[in-house]
Amino acid sequence: MTKPAALKLLFNATGILIGLFLVGYILFSGFLPETETSCHERYPSTTRLSLRSSQGEPLSPIELQARSGFASWGVKDNASVVRQGADGTALQVKLATLSDVEAVTKRATNGIHFLWHLAAIGKATSACLSYSVWLPKDFAFEDGGVLPGLIGGVPGEASDANRFATLARWQDNGKIGLDAALPGARFRPADEADATLPAGRWTRIDQEITLNTPGKPDGSVHMWIDGHRAGEKDKLVLRKVETAQFIGIGVDVGYLSDPKKAAELRLTPFELSWR
Repeated sequence: MTKPAALKLLFNATGILIGLFLVGYILFSGFLPETETSCHERYPSTTRLSLRSSQGEPLSPIELQARSGFASWGVKDNASVVRQGADGTALQVKLATLSDVEAVTKRATNGIHFLWHLAAIGKATSACLSYSVWLPKDFAFEDGGVLPGLIGGVPGEASDANRFATLARWQDNGKIGLDAALPGARFRPADEADATLPAGRWTRIDQEITLNTPGKPDGSVHMWIDGHRAGEKDKLVLRKVETAQFIGIGVDVGYLSDPKKAAELRLTPFELSWR
């Protein structure tokens, strides 16, 4: 066989192999489940809510208390902003027992609660909240607990008739899922928890709310843990009236009941996207 003929045969064989590989890949990919990227990868712009003062320093407890507003508890006693890494910050939250701090109410001794108002997202039809949480290696999940989520409703309305919200909730075994509160109702599981919140490292949480057409069941809530879907619910009525809108971030962090021993966790600054 001449050298040109051998090269031609080699090229033809290579082309056939490439063709077979492409056909096999297409057939194989047809059996793979469809995947969806988490919301922070699909939204064009993101606002990062800084934990630093105007001078660039981590917020002091007093500054953090001032930012959290009047309808809050536990912030002064249980929250602090600490340096994280070379140039980062994190919100450190103490999950204290009743004997650890003095407070008027029991709930004020375990974690924190405040609402971070964001007027800029009021006209959005969907929003994505992202942050990472760190748990120490010896973290006890106790009877379960909650992490921040999104809140909406009619601005200035005192009742919960038009309030909607999400939060991440971990169970006593470390499983984590997404809870949702629909207008006039308490929080309920949007889907069974199918992911675990690991201890000893940082874990990214993404939550997404897509508002429904007022009065129609076409809203949805979704959550991802480290980029993997961990909770979802579709066909929801999140708002009943046109004036209901996104309000901000519900910063709820703590155990569902008084813990047996004190613990702590950390959260990165919140990232919020909307459209």
